[in-house]
Amino acid sequence: MANVIHGANVVVAGLFSARRKDHVEAMDELEAEVTRFGGLVTARFVQRRGVSEKAASGAERRTWIAPTRHGPS
Repeated sequence: MANVIHGANVVVAGLFSARRKDHVEAMDELEAEVTRFGGLVTARFVQRRGVSEKAASGAERRTWIAPTRHGPS
Protein backbone atom coordinates (compact mmCIF):
# COMPACT_ATOMS: atom_id res chain seq x y z
CA MET A 1 0.00 0.00 0.00
CA ALA A 2 2.83 2.40 0.79
CA ASN A 3 4.09 2.25 -2.81
CA VAL A 4 0.67 3.25 -4.15
CA ILE A 5 0.23 6.19 -1.78
CA HIS A 6 3.80 7.52 -1.62
CA GLY A 7 3.95 10.86 -3.43
CA ALA A 8 0.25 10.78 -4.35
CA ASN A 9 -2.37 13.46 -3.78
CA VAL A 10 -5.14 11.77 -1.81
CA VAL A 11 -8.77 12.71 -1.19
CA VAL A 12 -10.03 11.23 2.07
CA ALA A 13 -13.77 10.53 2.14
CA GLY A 14 -15.82 9.07 4.94
CA LEU A 15 -19.41 7.91 5.23
CA PHE A 16 -20.58 7.85 8.84
CA SER A 17 -23.82 7.22 10.70
CA ALA A 18 -25.19 10.19 12.61
CA ARG A 19 -24.86 8.04 15.72
CA ARG A 20 -21.10 7.93 15.41
CA LYS A 21 -19.77 10.86 17.41
CA ASP A 22 -16.05 10.31 16.71
CA HIS A 23 -16.13 10.83 12.93
CA VAL A 24 -13.68 13.75 13.09
CA GLU A 25 -11.17 11.63 15.01
CA ALA A 26 -11.62 8.75 12.54
CA MET A 27 -10.90 11.08 9.63
CA ASP A 28 -7.86 12.49 11.45
CA GLU A 29 -6.54 8.94 11.93
CA LEU A 30 -7.02 8.13 8.26
CA GLU A 31 -5.25 11.33 7.23
CA ALA A 32 -2.36 10.46 9.56
CA GLU A 33 -2.06 7.02 7.92
CA VAL A 34 -1.95 8.57 4.45
CA THR A 35 0.74 10.98 5.61
CA ARG A 36 2.69 8.14 7.25
CA PHE A 37 2.77 6.33 3.91
CA GLY A 38 4.05 9.45 2.14
CA GLY A 39 0.82 10.74 0.61
CA LEU A 40 -0.52 14.29 0.68
CA VAL A 41 -4.16 14.75 1.71
CA THR A 42 -5.51 17.44 -0.59
CA ALA A 43 -9.17 17.31 0.50
CA ARG A 44 -11.46 15.73 3.08
CA PHE A 45 -15.14 14.98 2.62
CA VAL A 46 -17.59 13.63 5.17
CA GLN A 47 -21.13 12.46 4.58
CA ARG A 48 -23.21 11.75 7.67
CA ARG A 49 -26.30 9.62 7.19
CA GLY A 50 -29.39 10.33 9.23
CA VAL A 51 -28.37 13.75 10.51
CA SER A 52 -31.76 15.22 9.56
CA GLU A 53 -34.50 14.56 7.06
CA LYS A 54 -33.95 17.97 5.43
CA ALA A 55 -30.22 17.42 5.04
CA ALA A 56 -30.70 13.88 3.74
CA SER A 57 -33.50 14.63 1.26
CA GLY A 58 -32.57 13.28 -2.13
CA ALA A 59 -29.15 12.08 -0.96
CA GLU A 60 -28.19 8.43 -1.00
CA ARG A 61 -24.82 7.06 0.01
CA ARG A 62 -24.42 5.21 -3.28
CA THR A 63 -24.85 8.43 -5.27
CA TRP A 64 -22.34 10.40 -3.22
CA ILE A 65 -19.57 7.85 -2.82
CA ALA A 66 -19.80 5.71 -5.93
CA PRO A 67 -19.12 1.96 -5.79
CA THR A 68 -16.66 2.16 -8.68
CA ARG A 69 -12.96 1.42 -8.71
CA HIS A 70 -10.55 4.25 -9.43
CA GLY A 71 -6.83 4.14 -9.80
CA PRO A 72 -4.29 2.06 -11.65
CA SER A 73 -5.64 -1.03 -13.38
